[in-house]
Amino acid sequence: MKLKSIIAASVFATSLLALGTLNSYALPQTIDLSSGVASFTASGTSVLITGQDILTFYGITSPGTYNFDFSMSSQNTIIDNVFVNTQAATNTGFGTFRFFGLNSVDSSPFIVEINGSAGTATPLSAYSGQLSVSAVPEAGTYLLLLAGLGMVCLAARYRKIA
Repeated sequence: MKLKSIIAASVFATSLLALGTLNSYALPQTIDLSSGVASFTASGTSVLITGQDILTFYGITSPGTYNFDFSMSSQNTIIDNVFVNTQAATNTGFGTFRFFGLNSVDSSPFIVEINGSAGTATPLSAYSGQLSVSAVPEAGTYLLLLAGLGMVCLAARYRKIA
C-alpha cells in the first residue's frame, strides 16, 4: 500500500512539473520558480479575455524574504497595470509596445496580476516576461560573519604580541 502511495505521489509531482514547464496561454497560469528564474508567455485572442490574467509562481520551499526582479513586455495588447504581490510595476512604452518592470523585496508565493481591457485581444496580441528571485540573507548570517572576522583579527593581534 505504501508503494502505491509513493508511486501516485511521484506521478502527481511529475505531472505538475510538466504542466509548469509548458507554455500555457493566457488565463490563470501556474509556473515553477524552484530554479529561481521563470519565464511566461501568452498570445492570441485569449490574452486578457476576462480583463485579468493571474500568474502564480510556485516551487520556493524555504520561507523568508526574497529579492525579486520582474520584467514583462507586451505588444498589441491594452494592459492598464501589472502587480507583483500587490506592488505596482512601472511601465513605459510607445505605439503598441509596453514594457513593465519591478525590483523589490517580498515573500513567496509570488502572484502576478495583469489587468487590461477585456475583449481587445487580437491574433497578434502577446505578452511575455520573466521573474527571478534570490534569498535575502538573514541578520544572523551577517552577525556570524562579523564574529568570524573579529576572531581572525583577535588571533592576528595575539600573534603580533607574542
